[in-house]
Order: sequence, then C-alpha cells, then structure tokens
Amino acid sequence: MSFTLLSVAQNRPTSLDQIKERLRQSGNLKVSPVQDVVAGNELPVNRNHATVRNHVSNLNKSSAAQVIVGTTTYDLQSNGSVQNRIYKKNGSVGTSWTYSSDLAGAYPDRGTGYNYYDGSSWGPFPTSKVETDRRGWPSLLQLANGSEYLVSHNAVAIPTASNARSTAGSGSWTQTNIPPFPGGENTLWVRTAAGGPDGNSVHMIDISYPTGNGGPIVNGLDGALNYSRSLDGGATWDIVRAALPGASDQEYIGFRADAYAIDAKDNVVTITSGNITDDWCMWKSIDNGATWTKTIILDFPFTKYDGTTMITDVDGDGVADTLLTTDGAYAVLIDNNGLIHCFGGAMLVLDNDPATNIGLFLSTDGLLYWNETFGNNEPVVIATAPDLDGDGIAASFAADLGGRFGNDGICSMPSVGVDANNNIYVSYCPLIEGTDSGNPSPLAFSYRNVYLMASMDGGATWGQAINVSDSPFDEAVFCAMAKNVDNCVSLLW
Repeated sequence: MSFTLLSVAQNRPTSLDQIKERLRQSGNLKVSPVQDVVAGNELPVNRNHATVRNHVSNLNKSSAAQVIVGTTTYDLQSNGSVQNRIYKKNGSVGTSWTYSSDLAGAYPDRGTGYNYYDGSSWGPFPTSKVETDRRGWPSLLQLANGSEYLVSHNAVAIPTASNARSTAGSGSWTQTNIPPFPGGENTLWVRTAAGGPDGNSVHMIDISYPTGNGGPIVNGLDGALNYSRSLDGGATWDIVRAALPGASDQEYIGFRADAYAIDAKDNVVTITSGNITDDWCMWKSIDNGATWTKTIILDFPFTKYDGTTMITDVDGDGVADTLLTTDGAYAVLIDNNGLIHCFGGAMLVLDNDPATNIGLFLSTDGLLYWNETFGNNEPVVIATAPDLDGDGIAASFAADLGGRFGNDGICSMPSVGVDANNNIYVSYCPLIEGTDSGNPSPLAFSYRNVYLMASMDGGATWGQAINVSDSPFDEAVFCAMAKNVDNCVSLLW
C-alpha cells in the first residue's frame, strides 16, 4: 500500500479560486439549508426501503485487504470531524465505534463497539457495548504504558466518562466519570489525544451541551469548546474544562458538534476547529497543554454571524456574496518534526435573505490543506472528487448529490497519519461520479468511497489518490486512520 502511494507522480496543490469555478462548471447551483445535529440514521427513519435499487459490487469483500471488525445499527458516527477511533502499535490494532443492535430506532444499548487485532487475528464481533450505561461517540487511545483509554458521552445530567484497562485487548474495563465544568455543566462529542514527555498525558476537548440539546449557555457560549488535561493516563485531571485563547463569546456564538480535531506528540499539542460561519483556526501548545497560541487558517469575514438578521454582503453593496468557508469536518496532524498540518472540507455559502438562515452549496468540491510553513497564506486544494468520465470535472452525480452527512461537501471527512520517514497520509470520502442509488428524488444519491493519498515532501506535493474501499455502489464513510503508519496504512470506516 505504501509503495503504491509513494511511487506515483506527485501532484501540486491548487489555489482556492478553483472551488468557485468548479461549482460554476458543474451547474449544480442549488442552495441547501444548514443541517443541525441529528441522531441515529443519517437518512429519515421513514424512508422507503422498497425503492432502493440493489447493486452487485465487483469487490471481493473477503479479500485480505478488508476485514469486517464489527456491526452497528446506529449509522451516525459523527456530525463532522471523524474521531480518533483506531490506533496501531507494534503490529496490534484497536478499533472503536458507536455501537447498537437495536432495530427500532431508540438505541437503548448505544455505546462503544470495540475490537482488537493482536498481530495475527481479530477478536469476535462485539455483541454489547463497553460502557455500563447508554453512551456514544467514543475516542480511543493506547498510552505509552500499554493501557487503553476510552472516553464517551452520555446525557445532560450525566458526566462524560472514561473506560480504562491496563492491558490493550484484554481484561475488564473500569468506568470513571470525568469532572464537569465548575458550574456542573456536562459535555458532548469528545476528542482525545495521547502525548506528554512520557506518552501518558491525555489531552481532551469537547463542548458543553448546546441549548438545542437541552444544555445551558456556558461562559456566554451556546456550546463552549474546552480543553482538559491528565498527566497520569486519566487517573486525575490538573486542567479541567479550560477555555482556549480566542475561543470566547467575543469571537463565537458557540461551537458546533464534532467541528474540531486534536493531536499530540511529546510536548506539542494542537487543536483545529471551525464552522461554516466561523474562522477555521489552529491552536498550538509546546508545553504539553499549559499555554496556547491561536492561528487563523481561513478567515470568515464576519464575527458571530447571525443568519437570521444578516446577509453575506462583504463589500457593502447591498448584494449577498458567495463565500468560501469550511464544512465542519477537520483533521490535524503533528509530524515527526513537530510541524502541524491541518485538513478540512471546503464549503461555499450564500445568504441573501436576512429572515432565513445561511444556505450551503453542497456541491462544493475540494479538500483544503494548510501547514505552519504557509504562515499567513491561504490553504490550498489538494483533492477533489475523482473525474471518472474524463470530461475534466466530476459532476455526473445523482439528482440529490450524496447522502447528507452534517454539512459536508462533495470531498470531505479527512483523517491523517504519518510514518517514520515523515511521509504524510490523508484519507477522505468523495462522491463517486456516475453512481446512483436508484431512489426517486429527494433520495437520489451518489455513493461515497474512501480515497487515500500521501505526500513525501511535507505537503508541498501529493501523490495520486487511490480508491481504498473500491466499491462504487457501497457507501463507505466516517473513515478514521491510525496516526501511526508503519508498513501499511490502517483505516476503519
């Protein structure tokens, strides 16, 4: 896999200008409403299964390249960024996902599904969750001491909790509540990373319950992004629900579900976050999370944008402008030299009616990339949906584009890793041109597949992407990559 990725000709990134031009050329100029947080199935529960056209894939799903590690009836694995759900260490692999076996749609058994590869074989499919109560959105780590650490959320009145065990792949899990905000408010949609000088620091970000989920305003924010740190593998927390600099109610109305990502390596910790109406930013700490600096990657030209009273008129001529922003799906990586690399899905937005919320061009096509060497320069486009019919642009999609995953564009859901030679790998899930679910509109969807590409020169150029899931009429989404790439890239989707 690595040889295939790194031996092909390298492609140079392109400017942001091409994103609007691709949208114009595609002719798909429909504006769609913003989608709030959903639960369970991405599609409406009352969809008509009888209209779904069945397709036969040419891919041998029992091939050694792909192994099914578990099942779930709870489709929704993220509202935006994909969590760190998989790790790889010394040939073993740990995997996690939001699990349920309920078919009625209530998901009372929702929690973490887990499976482990010991270097020679996988364990049996899980038939129950890890946690002792109903939870979701697991974030899985293996610490330097060999222990496993898993964090997931519950409900408004119940704290986020960890499940830990001393030996990866075996033994009983011990569940422990994590301290809430000083005011007692709890959190949702956690992300964790392992770092520190001994590799046993746990760095955690999540947000307070938004009002739409039954929570209160916290520190003036409807969804307050916060950072916590444990220096002893999650046993105790010396930083609890701290606000990042420049992440206050002066800059934000609130933070969106899953619209952030985190990574850590030694004493460097980094967080990236954004939203369709917020700046795309990166925070960096070089002292294991004690202090932070903030960098704006892509500026959204309004602060605390209110779609119910404002329009996207940037130049003051009274006419709404189409603006480039990000779609809420991000990934971040610290390479072997301590350099930070950020990835996000592109999104074009337009709001020409102050009485209605901002609209999205879900046909926006572009995976955005930025690293610290860019300085104040804009991010670049490193990938778009594959042009399979050879006409110069991927545009032959089903009538309703793809299934609705949050506010994702055509080319989104990035996840990243790095190998010992500092080659950088990114996976993403674009729509596949020429595919169609066969459903009548408004459920006429093209499918997504998992694509993978690599850079051998620190992100200056990128190799040709390959289709990893390689099954055009199957939906392959929510791909998570193990940050540690060795002789192969480990992916869970």
